[in-house]
Amino acid sequence: MILITDQASLAADLTREVESYLEPFEIDSDVIVLRGREEKEIIKFIQEGAVELMLMGSHGHSRFKELLLGSTTSHVIRNSSIPVLLTR
Repeated sequence: MILITDQASLAADLTREVESYLEPFEIDSDVIVLRGREEKEIIKFIQEGAVELMLMGSHGHSRFKELLLGSTTSHVIRNSSIPVLLTR
């Protein structure tokens, strides 16, 4: 899992929450914390060759809001060199 935030305390809290949630399922996972703009950091992570498939959650925003603010998911889909699987 990738967390992108400049807030160390938030990253630590979310990391604990993810690890706690996955523990009963015995899923081997890593939480990677990155700093910066989400869309740029995700593409950079993909380009490093660490993953073969990117799984992303997609939030439904209005077309107007997406036009004004942009969409991290849309940016990743357009610029990814690997397949991207979206969930809602």
